[in-house]
Amino acid sequence: MVNGIKIMHEMTQCSKKSNVDEAEKLGKREVAAILFCSVVYTGLGYLMKWFDRNYTATLCFFFYMLFCYSCIWLIYMIKRMMDTAFLNQELEQFKNRKNLNKE
Repeated sequence: MVNGIKIMHEMTQCSKKSNVDEAEKLGKREVAAILFCSVVYTGLGYLMKWFDRNYTATLCFFFYMLFCYSCIWLIYMIKRMMDTAFLNQELEQFKNRKNLNKE
């Protein structure tokens, strides 16, 4: 049981370090990852002539990628807040049941 808890803890710690969308806050590492991915996608788009090497369209695509990553991060932040509220509510219900069973 204890090993399972340790493994779950390690898995959540790894996901917090590597996933931009699961980050608790938007720090330097997450911003760097977002910028890096956006630059890579934009560079590939330019090299593969996705927009006929039109600078304006490629630049708009870069900002679109930044916007998408930001939206994804915000959606997951809202989801985490809702999950936290739900888990806190369940915890209170569990405590109340436990207290009722003792009486």
